[in-house]
Amino acid sequence: MSGAGDIMLDYGLTALVSESDSVFLSTQDPASYNDIATNHVAQKIGSRGSLFYALSSPGGGGRKASLAPFSDGDITSDGSANYISIVDGALGNILFTEALVVPQSVLIGGKFAIN
Repeated sequence: MSGAGDIMLDYGLTALVSESDSVFLSTQDPASYNDIATNHVAQKIGSRGSLFYALSSPGGGGRKASLAPFSDGDITSDGSANYISIVDGALGNILFTEALVVPQSVLIGGKFAIN
């Protein structure tokens, strides 16, 4: 068997759900937490463990971490939101980053939502 076992994957999802405190939209794929400070165009700052619903076990096996919807993310600069990152700001760790399927042009002062 190659790859991580189920227990390791579950621990990773548990950390994502319980340790995350912020969502950032960035122009570039961040290589480090400091890159987010330089390249983000929008942010949603929450409190630790407030961004996700509890882990669930959908049919067909596996585990699922679902981001709770919000509509009060702040757009902090003009640009193109190309990546989403979930971070643990307290410890300065990127927990998850993914390219957006459809990049979004954003204007400072606006709001963004996750549904």
